[in-house]
Amino acid sequence: GIIESGFTLKPGATLNWKLTLRVKQMLQCNGRIDLIFPSIGTGRLLVVNHAFGLYLIHRCKRSWIKSHKAQNLGKAVPVSLDGGFLRNFFSVPHEEGIRPGSAFTLSFTAGSSPDVILLVQRVVCHQVQLLVDIPGESKDTRSKAVTTHDKIAENVLLELAMYSKAFVTHIEPFLDEKEDAHLLECR
Repeated sequence: GIIESGFTLKPGATLNWKLTLRVKQMLQCNGRIDLIFPSIGTGRLLVVNHAFGLYLIHRCKRSWIKSHKAQNLGKAVPVSLDGGFLRNFFSVPHEEGIRPGSAFTLSFTAGSSPDVILLVQRVVCHQVQLLVDIPGESKDTRSKAVTTHDKIAENVLLELAMYSKAFVTHIEPFLDEKEDAHLLECR
């Protein structure tokens, strides 16, 4: 195809490709795009590349539930994430508020019941305090074996925390943590 044979792109023109990846396992995938082209001045080849990750969180079905009844929260763990990030990431309608009793869900496969439930406990300023429940989690506390489901859920939660932190940093990138922390208390 065009990728292997090369092409000439006129100044100001755009060329788009769509590529469908079929990944059989729930694992993070990493990719890299390399553009190689001759320098107009020297004729030598120039290389521009971009490395990227397709994180697990991008492969999950995400939803927000306005009212969720918590059931059997055996090993639920408390976490706190940025409300702006949650609203954006889970597409919470602007006219709705994130409030106690609502929940965010993540499903690893289409059409399945949620694999991770983030139940809203409390909202303090921009921070949303959540209880994390992993319904399919191994409940046998005597077993040291970690199931694939548990490991995927753990990685998805780590990615959520990473994205939440990056969201806050992007929104308030110039604030010094120590000097201006009071400005972040209640935006």
